[in-house]
Amino acid sequence: MQKEQFEENGFIIINTNLGNNHQFIELSKKIYNSLEEKIISMDINKLRGSMMGNLNIYPGKYGDDLLNIVKSAGIFNSIEKILNKKIDDLIFNYGGNLSLSGKGEQHFHIDGGFDKEMYLMSISTEDINEINGPTEVCIGSHKKNVPYWKFILSKKNKKKVLLNKGDIIIRKHSLWHRGTKNISKKNRLLLSFVIFPKNANYQIKHNETSDLNILPNFFKQNYLGFIHEFIYSKTRSLQFLIRLIKSLIINK
Repeated sequence: MQKEQFEENGFIIINTNLGNNHQFIELSKKIYNSLEEKIISMDINKLRGSMMGNLNIYPGKYGDDLLNIVKSAGIFNSIEKILNKKIDDLIFNYGGNLSLSGKGEQHFHIDGGFDKEMYLMSISTEDINEINGPTEVCIGSHKKNVPYWKFILSKKNKKKVLLNKGDIIIRKHSLWHRGTKNISKKNRLLLSFVIFPKNANYQIKHNETSDLNILPNFFKQNYLGFIHEFIYSKTRSLQFLIRLIKSLIINK
């Protein structure tokens, strides 16, 4: 049933008991302490993505710890059934997202090329509700490779993904989605894993350190990146128009 739902909708939420798991609770505390220490020690406003309000997270050693807890809780069995693949045949790359208070709104997009076989698994270390920047997905939008202009004109079945602490969401990378604005008074963290087959040979890179790190989003960390982010964040209608015209020209 879960596999069929995943294939139909492009995502699935797995309700778990991790929110009551002592190891998960203690690990979450360590993650948030490290995150706060990192925020205090650096000026995150200098990172590209801070204007938009969405920064990347690399969990470092906590990524291994989190996966081990998921494994020991027996959740890998559900993941194998949903993806119809053995865990040993998959690679898990660590990542995550920090939605800044009062910011965080994105444009709809997919993650990477449509033809890739790739999945995103996010594990909620806090409740994600209507006000702290939940991801909004377009249900079933993963089935066809359509250019942006055609997506904009299409009928959409949109849903904000709300999660309790310990819940897991798995989605296809080709599912159209966006981060929504975090109108709460706190930054919102969501740790994720990019999953792909070992034989896919995708060149996906991340920092190989043991420390939790806050990183720029997809904007380049230079002056051109600043201009790109300014247009994306502050002149949304212009960004929309540029993207629409570009997709009409190259049909992508």
